Amino acid sequence: QVKNTPQMRLAEGVLCYYDGDIDAAVMILEKVEAGGGEVGEWLVKSRQMRDQFLLGNNLGKQHQSYSAALEAYDKCLELDPFNSAYMGKVFWRRALLHEAHSSLEKAEADLTAAMAIEPENLRVLTKRASVRIEMKQYEAALQDLEVLEGLQPSKESRRKIEAILKEKALEEKRLKEEAEKKKAYEERKGERE
Repeated sequence: QVKNTPQMRLAEGVLCYYDGDIDAAVMILEKVEAGGGEVGEWLVKSRQMRDQFLLGNNLGKQHQSYSAALEAYDKCLELDPFNSAYMGKVFWRRALLHEAHSSLEKAEADLTAAMAIEPENLRVLTKRASVRIEMKQYEAALQDLEVLEGLQPSKESRRKIEAILKEKALEEKRLKEEAEKKKAYEERKGERE
């Protein structure tokens, strides 16, 4: 009997809200309101968060609406900065948007922000490692993959680590050869002068 009281349903809606399940929060809070319960700003804020998030997602799917989608996600982040579960979801979606539009530095920053909220989120950790590989930040990508390997060992993460080590060695060799060529060029230039 107590479970179905408006106060308990409101508490359940608020718990869903702070768990980042905004759709469930809206659904529960609308039922409380329909039953004559007082939900006030919880329902308004939940609806705003849901609507802005959906707007960002829908605009993000339209490749030409990058700035509009970005604006929607920015508004999401302003609505309730204390709702960390929701913020993590917004950072994740905004990172995917940035990555799709080749803004890798911004994608990496958003993934890092999401990791600060959920340090053991395997999906975010994997994506950040991939973005860092694309940016040729091999050391940072290697760190992510080693954490991933520690949390959930797999052949895939082991293969990626080996590929990064190989890529890193090739990059170091290329840079060394370029430096030697530049040094030889400078020496020949000095001899000619």
